[in-house]
Amino acid sequence: MTSNDEKWGKMNKKVAQLTKVIFHLNTKNDEGEVYIKAMQAAFEKEVETIVKDANKKLGTARQVMEQNGADMIERKVQVVRDAYAETKANNIFEVQKLKDEMQANERRQTEFWTGKVKAMAQEVQNIQNQMQQQAKSFQATMD
Repeated sequence: MTSNDEKWGKMNKKVAQLTKVIFHLNTKNDEGEVYIKAMQAAFEKEVETIVKDANKKLGTARQVMEQNGADMIERKVQVVRDAYAETKANNIFEVQKLKDEMQANERRQTEFWTGKVKAMAQEVQNIQNQMQQQAKSFQATMD
């Protein structure tokens, strides 16, 4: 009877471990999503700031254009637009790179914990099978 209780205890312990692993996976996933959203918001805010800055520079360039002539200003405006386009492209690249890294990390974490959960589930199944065998053996000896 003690061996049976030990098996049940082991099985209960494994179920508790599986529950903790599942909780941990859900928590990691939630943290990853929060981090991605925060980074996305930060990059979007940075892009918005850059747009405002570019618009301000364009406004300044227009004033200079009125004062100094159209040709010179058009060149400066183009330089500002090019700088803005380059900065925007860099920021978009960084956001995509961060997303890719987070997705790869999430995949690795999911694979790792899925494997761990499967191993623990198999261990629980093995313990259950052992218990059934022992119960049959015990029943056979009782008959």
